[in-house]
Amino acid sequence: MEVQVRGEWTTATSGGCPKYPTWNINPQFQLVPSIAAGASATYTLTLRQRAASEYQPIGLWVLLAEDVTSRKKVMSKLDMSGKSKFKASEQQVLKVNLIAREGGLPYIVCTSFFDPGLTSSFTLTLHAPEDPGARLIPLQPVSGGPAAEPQPPAAAAPPPSLRAAPVPRAAPARAAALVA
Repeated sequence: MEVQVRGEWTTATSGGCPKYPTWNINPQFQLVPSIAAGASATYTLTLRQRAASEYQPIGLWVLLAEDVTSRKKVMSKLDMSGKSKFKASEQQVLKVNLIAREGGLPYIVCTSFFDPGLTSSFTLTLHAPEDPGARLIPLQPVSGGPAAEPQPPAAAAPPPSLRAAPVPRAAPARAAALVA
């Protein structure tokens, strides 16, 4: 079984490797095993870049997802299930043995250049003969970029019974022209 997805690193989605604080804006994909919870399978991920002139160092890593819908925003060593080296080559291959998680929790695959800000298109291929139903699902990019500050939730409007009644305003005073 093989699944292939296309992606792109743009200036807004090229955060560099995990040593940069912007790593989490890189393209992320859910890897969703279809095997029974607790069972394991081997997954081979191939990241291939399209180079305009010369290949840049690329790499990928697999993390534990926190839930079934969210992008990974923070990382710890305990989250890491596998990682490739970063090499200036057409492709990088990562082979990982993963255990299907309780509740159908997926893994997150992150792809990146070594340095942030580089641009290119790429393909990510999943080969999993032991898990023919495994899926790769692209996750939406971070909105607002890496410098975006978290915004507090918008306050809900009070119910009509608690809204203040409008206060009538007097007509604005008009200045009279002085004639000399």
